[in-house]
This record gives sequence, structure tokens and C-alpha cells, in this order.
Amino acid sequence: AHNLWLGAVVEGGVIALILLTLILWFAARDLFRLDPAHRAPPLAALVGLMVTSVFLQSLGFKFFWLVMIYGALMMNAYARPRTLSGVPPLEPHAEPARQGRP
Repeated sequence: AHNLWLGAVVEGGVIALILLTLILWFAARDLFRLDPAHRAPPLAALVGLMVTSVFLQSLGFKFFWLVMIYGALMMNAYARPRTLSGVPPLEPHAEPARQGRP
């Protein structure tokens, strides 16, 4: 197939098309959560990938996977820190509170 979406349907059926769409949707959603200063380059790469995927079957090319890895690395590097307990993390220069005797 000469199209990413058509290739997903032909090779994996409707389930593959839905999974591919969800993967790309979640990647774009996560990139939109970045600060605007860091959002533009990875989002432009993802949009460029989607435009070329209309004309090319890009799953076999390394560029598809490099763009996905680039987006994940940007999310890990510039995302706001989260904790499981909901308590914000300590500042880098703050000392933890001491418990017990001084």
C-alpha cells in the first residue's frame, strides 16, 4: 500500500487502524501538554510525519520511529514532574525536613 492508513487496514484490519490512530492521538495529546516553548519542534515533526503518511507507507522507515522516540524524549525531558501521592517534589536546593533528634 502507498498509504500508512490503508496499509494498516490491509495488513491488520480495522483493529490495527484503530490502534495506530490511538497511538498517534495519544502522542499528539501528550505533546500538546508541553510548554509552548518546547512543543513546536516535536509537534511539527509529528504533523510532518502525518502529512507524509498520506502518501507513503512509513512504518518501515526509521523516520516514523525516530519521530515517535523524539516526542517521548521531549515529554520526559520537559514535562512537569508528577508524583503518585500528589505532593509536589522537593526543590533541587531544598533540604528535607529532619525527623527525630537534631
